[in-house]
Amino acid sequence: MDEIAREAGVSKATVYKYYKNKREIFYEVVQIESDQMLLHIREAVDKETTILGKLKAHFLTKIRTIHRLINFYRVTCDTWSAHWPFISDILENFMQEEKKLVRNILKQGNDSGELKVRDVAVAAHLIVVSMKSLEYPWAVEGQNFSPRKSLTASNLVDAMLDIHMNGLQKR
Repeated sequence: MDEIAREAGVSKATVYKYYKNKREIFYEVVQIESDQMLLHIREAVDKETTILGKLKAHFLTKIRTIHRLINFYRVTCDTWSAHWPFISDILENFMQEEKKLVRNILKQGNDSGELKVRDVAVAAHLIVVSMKSLEYPWAVEGQNFSPRKSLTASNLVDAMLDIHMNGLQKR
């Protein structure tokens, strides 16, 4: 708390006036970062006109935002066990909001005829969960985390969405 007060340029008593302990401060920081990430994702999605463009904007924005909002990402991947009981509601809410956003995109695709998704909720869940596999290496190792330099975040998101949108079977 001494360091926090010093960095904030206030007395420790002032910090304690608003927060009981470091855990509360950490919780608030993670909540703010979660809200900011969702805002950035929604703004990027809203700018796109096609369903594929909206999905790509969602996941690329999330991956690129991870670098700026590293506290949220560290909690979700690296230190979740230590903080899980205290921020599980933030993480759960973020996942639900992300799934809701993807469900809405898929529903728009069904309504417009761009897509034919039988179970929008299941598809949204699978897409969100599978895209999470791209986040960790990107956040930890940077833009070109693959031995093949052509596998940038954008290329990987494109490939993952291609599998989700078109499947693997020959048609």
